[in-house]
This record gives sequence, structure tokens and C-alpha cells, in this order.
Amino acid sequence: SGSRSARLGAGDSGRVAARPLSAPPTRSPGGDFRGRVREWGAKHSAFKLRQQAAQMEQEARALEECTFRPAINAKSDFYARRARSCMVEPLAHRLHHEADRRANLRSKAKELVEVDEVCGCSFHPRINPPGPEGSADRAPIHMRVGDIQRMRQERRREAQDAEAARGACFFQPRISDRSHQLVQRKRDKLYRSLSQGNQDCVKFCGPVEDRLYAEAQRPRREEGSVGEPTPATPSLDDGSRRICESSVYFQGAQRDFLTRQQTFELARQRRLQVLEQHAEATCTFRPSVSDRSHQVVCENQSFVGETQGERLHRLAVKDVERREQTRQALEHLHSRDCTFHPEVSP
Repeated sequence: SGSRSARLGAGDSGRVAARPLSAPPTRSPGGDFRGRVREWGAKHSAFKLRQQAAQMEQEARALEECTFRPAINAKSDFYARRARSCMVEPLAHRLHHEADRRANLRSKAKELVEVDEVCGCSFHPRINPPGPEGSADRAPIHMRVGDIQRMRQERRREAQDAEAARGACFFQPRISDRSHQLVQRKRDKLYRSLSQGNQDCVKFCGPVEDRLYAEAQRPRREEGSVGEPTPATPSLDDGSRRICESSVYFQGAQRDFLTRQQTFELARQRRLQVLEQHAEATCTFRPSVSDRSHQVVCENQSFVGETQGERLHRLAVKDVERREQTRQALEHLHSRDCTFHPEVSP
């Protein structure tokens, strides 16, 4: 019996053990999964039906408290059905979608109004054309931030150096109102020419040094265009020529510009002296100070080299401020012992 059982074990090792008769019948894997899917679908449908029934029951309970039942006539019902056309949906959903449609119409109307406003704008900006073919290899701007800031700092430093060099020039010329009006009139004329498309006026609208350089270079360009060197002679109108011929300031040694300006300055100082003498002649009061006061004034270093304008400013402004400060200091000194501070009603 032992050898028989051993042979049976050796023979059954290559076969699958047989199922017992009491086991349930086997099902294919695919059919079992499809059955479960159908079962899940049926359960989900039943759940949705129960949920809808509960929702309808809840709405019915909520409507039981609403005793008002509006009634409309047949004409209103006809208009309502024509407005709704073939749409059949609950009242809440219809009102909700109607609000959405109104919001959409409102947004579209707003867009149309904005488009109409934009169409009324005649300004059409133009952007720079794309760079050359080699610009595609240029680094992005976030990688060139350091170089751009460095260039800006260099330009700012150059502008500050130029401003400092310009500030070292203590000579600040001033022109009369008439000359300023003439310059402004000429500048307006240049701007009008520039707005009409005359590009030659660009150099004359810049700083004064560029404008003077352009005016000085214009005769040379004209000589180069003609091809024959001609001496640069200033042009004068009839009024200026008549003044130069009749005035003594343009005769003899006065023909030189610097000499003529020195003569004009001397004449201006002489006129100021004459005006001061006339002003002093009308003042009959001649105050006299003691020798001690005169000595104190001479020894005061702040009065040495004081001009007439500075003296008037000192007497009219500085001395008044000094006296006011002295008065306030004395009032504070006298009222220091007064501890009573009354309060007044507003």
C-alpha cells in the first residue's frame, strides 16, 4: 500500500488537483466583472432616484408653507410661452439661465461700446521694426541688466561731470527782455518748420553750443557745395547798418567787440552813478555820526567791502530780524517767573 500511494503521488504531481463536488461553479473573470459593473450601475441609478425623490419631497414640504398662488390671464400666459418658445425647464433653472443670458448680453454690449470708443481714436502707434538678422543671437534682457545699469551709471556720471564743469564757469550772462522775445520768436519759427517736415532745423533746436556750432558750420557747408571759397561776411539789415554808421560806438577803436562791450559797461556804471547822485540830491537829510561810531563801523570786518545793495539789505532785513529776535528773548526772560497759565474757552 505504501508503494501504491507513492506511485499515485508521483503520477499526480504533474496534474492539478480536482475540485470537490461541493464547490460553487466557476465563472469567467470577464463575465464576473461585467456583472459587477451592471450591479454598480443599478445601485447608482437607484441612489439617484432616491435622491431626486427626497429633493422633490423637500421642495413639496417647503411649498406647503407658501399659500400665495399667483394667477395670470391667458394673454400673459401666451406671451410667456412665446418668450420661452420650446424651452421646457423648471422655473428656478430658467430664471438662473436667464440671469446668465442677461449677464452675457451686458458684457457683449460693454465690449461693443469699448470697441466703438477705440474706433473713434485716430492715433495709431507704430513700433520699431525688428532688429537685423544678427539680433537673434543677442542675450535676453534679464541677462543684460547689469550692463544696462552700468551704462546708465556711466551716462549719469558723465552728465554730472559736465554739470560740474559748467558750474565752474562763474560768468553767467543775462540778456534783456527784448532779446529774449526775439530768441523765443525765432525758436517758435524753427519748431513750426520742424513740424512741417524740415529736418534741417533739428540742429538749431538743441542746446546753445550745438546751435552755435551748427550756425558756424553752415557757411562752410555752403562754400563746399558751391566749390568757390568765399569770405564769411555777416549780413546786416538796413536798420542795423544805419545804426553802425551813425553811432559813435561803432567807429574807430569801438569796432572791436570786446572794446565796445567794455565801453558799454563803463557807460552803464556812469549812468548808475548819475542816478545815485540825483537820488541823493533830493534827500536833504544828512545824518552825522560820532568818531567812535565811525571807528566801530570801520573795525567791523563784516562791513568791509559792503556794496550799496548789501547795505540796504542789512538795514532793511537783517537788522529788523535781529531786533525781533532780541525782543522775543527779552519777553521770554521777563515772563520766565510767571507760572500762571490761564486757559480760555474755544
